[in-house]
Amino acid sequence: MTEKQKNTVVNPVAASIDLSIPYDAAAKLADEASDKSIEYAAFKAKYESDVVEDVIAKSSKTVEKVSETIKSDEKTTENESTGIDLSIPYDAAAKLAYESSDKSMEYVAFKVKYESNGVAEVIAKSSLSARKVAETASPTSGTEAETKAEEEAKSPVLQ
Repeated sequence: MTEKQKNTVVNPVAASIDLSIPYDAAAKLADEASDKSIEYAAFKAKYESDVVEDVIAKSSKTVEKVSETIKSDEKTTENESTGIDLSIPYDAAAKLAYESSDKSMEYVAFKVKYESNGVAEVIAKSSLSARKVAETASPTSGTEAETKAEEEAKSPVLQ
């Protein structure tokens, strides 16, 4: 027994109270508030049927509202062009890098160098990762090629 369990005082009255809620509690409450013109079993069946119909009607209204909103949005999109282009150019990364560079070369040459450096960096990092995996399996001392690859992986994209 834990310290918390030892210090917990159980009220015998509270321990004997059932806090569960019967499945048909809503139907029982509705029956008690009704005029009792029909038996409870028939009342419960009708009550549950009415509740299901009410839920379906409400969900249908919600679906209709959502459908109307979607159709309205589609019409707005079809009929009214906002004039805002949200597309991202294929060479956006190169353009952003060029904009933040010193612009000492033309964009076309910069883009070629940027992309080739990016490819080289990916190759160096992937071969470095492959070597790290291999070293985990069988650790060996670093070679000159490994040192060079590590330095290339650490180097900035544009040199």
